[in-house]
Amino acid sequence: MRKLISKFFLFLIAITLLIAALLYFSNRIINDGNYFSLKSNSKYVVFGHSHPAYAFNDSLIENFVNYAQQGECYFYTYFKVKKILENNKRIETVFIDFSNNQIDKRMDDWIWSDRFLDENCPDYMPFLGFEDLKILIRNNWRGLLELQNISLRSNVSFFYGNEMNYFKSKNAIGYLYSDRQKADSLIKTIPVQKSNIKADTGISEINIHYLEKILDLCTANKVKVYLIRTPIHSRSGELLNEDKFQQILSSRFKTIEFLDFKRFPLADAEFGDLEHLNYKGAEKFSLFFNLLMKENVLAQSEKQKFIDKEMVKE
Repeated sequence: MRKLISKFFLFLIAITLLIAALLYFSNRIINDGNYFSLKSNSKYVVFGHSHPAYAFNDSLIENFVNYAQQGECYFYTYFKVKKILENNKRIETVFIDFSNNQIDKRMDDWIWSDRFLDENCPDYMPFLGFEDLKILIRNNWRGLLELQNISLRSNVSFFYGNEMNYFKSKNAIGYLYSDRQKADSLIKTIPVQKSNIKADTGISEINIHYLEKILDLCTANKVKVYLIRTPIHSRSGELLNEDKFQQILSSRFKTIEFLDFKRFPLADAEFGDLEHLNYKGAEKFSLFFNLLMKENVLAQSEKQKFIDKEMVKE
C-alpha cells in the first residue's frame, strides 16, 4: 500500500513538473516570437478598458488602432503596451485611457480577484516577471496556481490555431459594437444624487503604479503618450470622485498631457449606458476624433482649449 501511495505521489510530482516545464517553454516561445505586429499604416494606438473599447471605432479613424479590452486594468495593459511597442517601431503616439474608475481601490480586484484573474492572467502569463508574480501570489496564490493548466491550454490553443497576432487571437480586443440604449431608463430608475455617493474606498496604488510604468515605457521607447478620457454621461456615478481624480491627475501625472472628452455632446440615445457609448455615439465621436487628428490637434500648444472649442461646434 505504501509503495502504491509513493508511486502515486511520484506520478503527481512528475506531471506537475512536466506541466511547469511545458508552460515555461511555451511562454518563452510566445514572449520571444513575432506575434505582435499591427497593420503597416498604424501610427496611433489607444489602450485601456471598456470605455475606449466602446468609444473608438478605429475603422473610422485614419492610421489608428483600438487595442482596448473590456475588464482590463493597467496591470495587464502594461504588458500589452510593452509587446506592441517592441514589435511596431513605426508607432508615433499612444493614447492611454484615464477614467475615473481607474483610480478606485476596487481596481485591485481587477488584478487578482478570481473573476478577473481567470479572464486576463492566462493570456498575460508569458510576460509576467518576478515582481508581477509576487503581487499575484501575495494576493491570490490559490487562484494563480489553479490557472497553470488553463495557461498551458491557452498557449497550446494559440499554437494550434496558427494565429499570427497573439493578443487579437485571445480576446475581444479593439472596438466593441453595441446597440444598447439604456441611458434613459437608467436615469429614471437610478438617479445620481449627492446623497447616493458611495463610501470612499481609497486609491488603487498598484493600478496607478502600473500606469506610471506604462508612461515610462512609452518615454523610453521615444513614443509620444497622452492620457485620454472618453465621453461619459453627466449623470454617471463614476464622476462622483471627480475631485480626487483631478487631484491625482495634477499631482501624479502633471507632466503628461490629458485630453478630456468627458463633455463631448451626445444624446442619451447615443449612450449604451451611463458609462459607455453605443454604435451611434461611437460613430459620432470617432468621426469627430478623426477630424481633430486631421486638423493636427496634437501640434496645438493648448490642446484642451482647441478640443473644447471644436466640441462646442458639434
